[in-house]
Amino acid sequence: LGDQVMAAMGLCIPVTYLGTAVSGIFSTGTQTQCASAVGNGDTEEATRCFNTSLGILCMVGVALAALILILADPISVLLGAKGEQANLKSDLFLYLHGIGISIPFICLTNTLSSLLYIEGKRRIALIAIAAGTAVNIAGDLSAAFVFKAGMLGIGLATALCYIVSSVILLVQFTGKRGKNSAMHVQPSAFSPKSFGKIFKVGCTMAFVRICHMLRTWIINSILAAWFT
Repeated sequence: LGDQVMAAMGLCIPVTYLGTAVSGIFSTGTQTQCASAVGNGDTEEATRCFNTSLGILCMVGVALAALILILADPISVLLGAKGEQANLKSDLFLYLHGIGISIPFICLTNTLSSLLYIEGKRRIALIAIAAGTAVNIAGDLSAAFVFKAGMLGIGLATALCYIVSSVILLVQFTGKRGKNSAMHVQPSAFSPKSFGKIFKVGCTMAFVRICHMLRTWIINSILAAWFT
């Protein structure tokens, strides 16, 4: 793939951390609140927390994806594609358009996989992540060597990876599989009032992941300045 492609992918790592930071609020907060509600026998509260978290998570994820796609050019510069590294801008721009689509699905994958642990379905969570990883590897190889799709194709392969994982996970909370669980998709249970507790508990994890994102961005900026 070449040094330039690998460098562009490295610069884009903070974008992935952004998705995990957002999902940190929902995964930690929802897991805690749902487990507490189920433990107290309040299945209705668990259902409300789950559906509220899922609904707001999807809206936030889509909004972030839209911002990344719209602002891909200035984001490329912010991530380090400037000065002596300006030659990375075109590759980074294309990769952002591919991977930007994955943000809502990164959020869903991280959140839903953590909730499956409450349900005692750890194996399914691992299967979903393994399937996504296999799709990512196959997609990257196909994009690079078969379709010659470049950075856009590699970014889309990453997005497809998370789409596959999130669909496998979401199925566990719908239909017959989710019918007997307090955490099942039920749009009518959406209640914004429940989000306050989720947000309060999840902020700590989100803060940690945001720090990781900033650390990676700072290191990339220092290295870019050092070697140019």
